[in-house]
Amino acid sequence: RAPRSQGRSVAFAVTAMLATALLLTMPWIAAPLAAQGDRWEQQVARGLERTTQSLQARGYRAAGAPVTGMLFVDESERLEIPVSGTAEYLLVGTCDDDCSRLSLVISNPTGYEVDAVRGPGNAPIVKVGPPMLPGMYRVTVTMAGCRVSPCRYGVATYVRRGGRGPR
Repeated sequence: RAPRSQGRSVAFAVTAMLATALLLTMPWIAAPLAAQGDRWEQQVARGLERTTQSLQARGYRAAGAPVTGMLFVDESERLEIPVSGTAEYLLVGTCDDDCSRLSLVISNPTGYEVDAVRGPGNAPIVKVGPPMLPGMYRVTVTMAGCRVSPCRYGVATYVRRGGRGPR
């Protein structure tokens, strides 16, 4: 027979799982809770939202969901994005207000560096445009400067088909 406290732990775990499942099936409750995040996540989300609006006016559309995370100073994260050989891609980074420098580097499938932003600033943009080698491109995100670590960041990919469009 299980000790009395273990039975309560199991009952609590089952209750917590049921409550979570119930919340996730009610989008009018789950969406606002998920959207709240902390203030640093909200800063990143607002930065990506402004970028999306600006780039849509220039003929770009979001290619998938943005990637977000947090990094300490001089830490990096690698992402991969699929790239066709006929579209133009912009990768836009942004970070929270404590971030002073975010770097983005994009390399093609053979490892050749296609574009990079390593200088000062917290909203780098790298571009991959036709003609190019199709395949999986590697994006390295580096938190090069952060006043209060860790800093939150976001990277969004935008695509414009057929090369050049309105600027």
